[in-house]
Amino acid sequence: MCGLVGIAATGGRTLPPDTGALVRAMLAEIAHRGPDDVQLHLTPTVALGFCRLSIVDVEGGRQPVFSEDRSVVAIANGEIYNHADLRAQLGGRHQLRSASDCEVLPHLYEDRGIALCDDLIGMYAAALLDQPGKRLHLVRDRFGIKPLFYAVSEGLLLFGSELKALLRHPACPRELDWQAALADPWLGADPATDLSPPGSFFRGIHPLPAAHRLEVDLATGAIAERRYWSMPAAHEAGAGSDRAALVREYGELLADSVERCLMSDVEVGLFLSGGIDSIAIAALAARHQQLHAFTVVSPSTLLNQDARHATMAAERLGLPVHQVLFCWHDRRLGPDEWKRLLWLCETPYCGPEQLYKHELHRHARATRPGLKVMLSGQGSDEFNGGYSTVLGSAGRTGWADFLAAIDALDRRRLIRGPGPGPAAWEGQLERRVFAREFLAAAGDGRAHESPGASGWDHYVRTKMRDLEMYNLWHEDRTAAGLSIENRVPFLDHRLVELTGRVSPALRADLFADKRILREAVRGLLPRALRLRPKVPFFHGDGLRYTNRMMLRLLRAGRKRLAEEAFAPLAGEGRVVDLAALERAIDDATRDPEALNATVLLRLVNLGLLARMARTLDVAVPGRDRPLPAIEPAIEIENWERAEPALWRRLALRRAIEPTDIPSLRPDVAIALRVDRGDAGEVVVLVGDRIEFVLDPEKVAWRRFLCEIDGKRSLAAIARRVGASLAELGKDLEEAIDFGVMSLAPGRARRARAGSRPGPIRRRKAAAR
Repeated sequence: MCGLVGIAATGGRTLPPDTGALVRAMLAEIAHRGPDDVQLHLTPTVALGFCRLSIVDVEGGRQPVFSEDRSVVAIANGEIYNHADLRAQLGGRHQLRSASDCEVLPHLYEDRGIALCDDLIGMYAAALLDQPGKRLHLVRDRFGIKPLFYAVSEGLLLFGSELKALLRHPACPRELDWQAALADPWLGADPATDLSPPGSFFRGIHPLPAAHRLEVDLATGAIAERRYWSMPAAHEAGAGSDRAALVREYGELLADSVERCLMSDVEVGLFLSGGIDSIAIAALAARHQQLHAFTVVSPSTLLNQDARHATMAAERLGLPVHQVLFCWHDRRLGPDEWKRLLWLCETPYCGPEQLYKHELHRHARATRPGLKVMLSGQGSDEFNGGYSTVLGSAGRTGWADFLAAIDALDRRRLIRGPGPGPAAWEGQLERRVFAREFLAAAGDGRAHESPGASGWDHYVRTKMRDLEMYNLWHEDRTAAGLSIENRVPFLDHRLVELTGRVSPALRADLFADKRILREAVRGLLPRALRLRPKVPFFHGDGLRYTNRMMLRLLRAGRKRLAEEAFAPLAGEGRVVDLAALERAIDDATRDPEALNATVLLRLVNLGLLARMARTLDVAVPGRDRPLPAIEPAIEIENWERAEPALWRRLALRRAIEPTDIPSLRPDVAIALRVDRGDAGEVVVLVGDRIEFVLDPEKVAWRRFLCEIDGKRSLAAIARRVGASLAELGKDLEEAIDFGVMSLAPGRARRARAGSRPGPIRRRKAAAR
């Protein structure tokens, strides 16, 4: 993992005298990507800059790399996993000076031209300068694992690994594209398939699309994007119908991909979530070397049992595991820290997942200073049917539901338009009354469709776009911010091409709940780990904890982030009504589930990015100001004994004991609302204002609240209403967190004060 930047003069022009200083300024913005070495290569027409994270051939792998006569120059971010095979193919025709994987690039170019991309296995973003041919080529791997952006302005081509590097050049456009951002269906939580090209969120700045190369004629200034690879579809590639052969080949390719991803002269680690993707990688990697595993222990991973299964997997495979404790109510995330993370990620999608991943990388770097590579399971869900149980019901029996959900997403793409149109009619009638052909012809939803493509093909293309615009984007930035390279074995293009060849008749059998993967690793894992259903990372039942953390951030400093995002700048029109946005934040805090937290945060992120890009007034993470202490790791000696204490530690602001005595706040009352025909609706009054309406189906909880007298214990009241404290746990927690109820310690808590800790120990953050 490294960083690259470049400036090219087009149309026969030459670069100005200050170009070297500008390249250094651009590199300084992405110094975190390559702290081990910085190199510049300057010519009259092209300037290249490179910062290196030394992983392969630590001593000799400096870049740029050159052909023998130095006429072809290359800089590359990423890894060419099959470089040894390619070296052998080069034979005795070329003299290579190092063991670096990237040194094959200029020599391959001499032999094969830019068609060299067809032969690469790996993840890469590269620039190749052909000096005799007066051409510059930018290339990006098939899935966009490694980032590369470019802009054309004032006769210059600017390019770099991150947006912030381009923004540092005075000729780079700096205007956020509000229309494009707000039209993104996933960003606005209005999901639909999306076949449009990925964007950067900024006008005039383009990501080089995955599986594309950019060809620049330096003499004429002609610039062209060209695709060199496409995901094969079953109807194009010849459907694979031999089930056993497909599973066997998948297992062999995955094992080979994991082994290739271990290519490193420095320490490699892995993120272990407790799901089949990361556990499969761990099992395959453990056959070659012992890796340190890192997993999150949070309210969500307790609820969905991820933390438990990650621990089980690490014990089974003999891997040391770092269980990083992330407690939402202890994490005082401030506006300045958030802006640094947002600038690092440089996407409005920046949210809690990016925060968690960043903190895991911070912990890994602090506890294992020599670790520079991290394996993750990205890409499995998208191509192995991982969302089949999320969008449909579980297992093969739910495949029809999954296909119906895909069809609904694809229909949503067709029905979306500049105005309400058919969507309003179908929403009112609650029926799909318009023919698909009419919708496709009437709107612009058919843009970018391929002849003969199905809803499944559109879904897969959408998932590829999601990877490029979201998953791989933030995985790269959160790792790069800590000078770590993220590697993704599931995105070996040979694996993905195999899934594309699966016959439609076999999809339900092989992709329902990722059966192709589960069967491919049969024999490596026990049944309990291999067949464990997919669960979300932090969504699901535990999402409210994360949402509350993010809402607390939005409210911090009198809603400082919203104020900074949308306070007017000179010459800028108003985009958001700040007062209305602040009221929306207040409304969300009164919702125990805080469901609007994600959308509100993304809107504020857009405003902050727009402002930071224009002013470049941003603190660099970890350099201009120290970051908070890393999250602590814990050692769990016995999961069964430790789990109750973890629940109390993570789920609540304080431990709850059955003997504790609850009391309602003095200004809180439980009332029956009978106005406006709402007979039987029980509400919580704070003063004379209705703050909460109680769920009518939660009879026991309503009775519990009415029984609180400030004298009886939680256990006594629970027995009286015929419910267990476990059943009432979530409602108790919300009542405490929202200030409706307080607890006085009972005898058990007082007796335990000062007692020894249980079977959870805090691990020291020693280096080795």
